[in-house]
Amino acid sequence: MENVCDQCAKPAQADGDNIRCMGFCNQIAHVMCAKMNSSFLKILRERKNLFWMCDECVKLMKMTRFKEAMSSVSCAVSSTQDRHAEALSELKQAIKANGEHVEKLSKKVIETASTPLSSRNEAREPPKKRRREEQTKTNPPLLVRTKSSSSQTIMTVSPPKELFWLYLSRIHPSVKTEAIVELAKESLQCNEPIKVIPLLKRNADLSTMNFISFKVGMDKKYRDIALDVETWPRGVVFREFDGTNAKNFWAPQIQEKTQNAPRIEVTPTSDLLPPSTEVGSSQMETS
Repeated sequence: MENVCDQCAKPAQADGDNIRCMGFCNQIAHVMCAKMNSSFLKILRERKNLFWMCDECVKLMKMTRFKEAMSSVSCAVSSTQDRHAEALSELKQAIKANGEHVEKLSKKVIETASTPLSSRNEAREPPKKRRREEQTKTNPPLLVRTKSSSSQTIMTVSPPKELFWLYLSRIHPSVKTEAIVELAKESLQCNEPIKVIPLLKRNADLSTMNFISFKVGMDKKYRDIALDVETWPRGVVFREFDGTNAKNFWAPQIQEKTQNAPRIEVTPTSDLLPPSTEVGSSQMETS
């Protein structure tokens, strides 16, 4: 009933001190039954954005909000589970693909290990080209002339001039071949070409060496002065080079330089090894 107090079930006059619930029930209640004073009722009537609800409607409102909150939480949990399930499915597919790839590689390794080494080498080596028959033929031997004289003059190549070779050692690793050439010309008072060959191993690291050695070739007339202890600077050790392959080399012709060329001196350093620790020249000579 509309004009009956929801709290005490007594009639409630429309112009009396009554208040209507703005919740679910929309019932009228006496101000005294609702335990509300007249000043608060005045505030409610002056402000349209303030309203009152009975106790039952308040309980229902709390339950509704709780259900809505639980529904939102449930939706969020469901969405998270769906994303996790999707990510888990992708991960399983990736693991399966990796497993198949690993299985293929394992089979390939097993097949390679079971294949004989000779078969593998034959498979890797490219097919050899067949030589033509004319290439397999040996060249005829060379013939040497025996006629004592001839009316025709032919220019022939003269045999290489035999040189005297000297072994120089205890040279600082920073010294270049050109410096040794200048040193030999100055020490021997020689204006003729001097041939210098560094006695270094192929791809040798000079930063790890205490000293280096050279093989110096000169005219045989300089042999005595080259073996004189007063010829070379202090700290340089030397002797006649006794290599058996002294003639098997090639070197470009070195142009003579002017007398005003700077003098290069080689001085010993404290970190050089003693002469007894020098490496043999035949072992250090490069091919």
